[in-house]
Amino acid sequence: MGRPKKPALEFTGQARLLPGPKLVEMERDVLDQVRTAVVAAGCICMRNNVGAQKVGKRFIRYGLGKGSADLICIVPPYGRFLGLEIKRPKGSVVTPEQATWAEAVRRYGGVTGVVKNVSEAMLLVAEARRLP
Repeated sequence: MGRPKKPALEFTGQARLLPGPKLVEMERDVLDQVRTAVVAAGCICMRNNVGAQKVGKRFIRYGLGKGSADLICIVPPYGRFLGLEIKRPKGSVVTPEQATWAEAVRRYGGVTGVVKNVSEAMLLVAEARRLP
């Protein structure tokens, strides 16, 4: 007697709403590629992690705040501020907090935008190189 056959899997539930590990990896890959290209273009570039962690009875918050860009850059020759919000190539959405933060950056003369690949990021670097 051989092994019993495995029953076919059925999916009757709803799809997951949160990004799975593969989607997070895709965004991280885009972030790494963009950061490498921006640094190669002569910019100073820093990763901005935002969040909070409970330490004892207190919450310790870190990063520039909710909605701020994933990469914060200083673009030569004028030292202009550049914020790059990295999104995966498909299915990503800008949150209201991210839109508010981007509007504030633009209002004060900085450059910011959502990028899904290196070429979109380099367009924003070129914009930041020009005087406002």
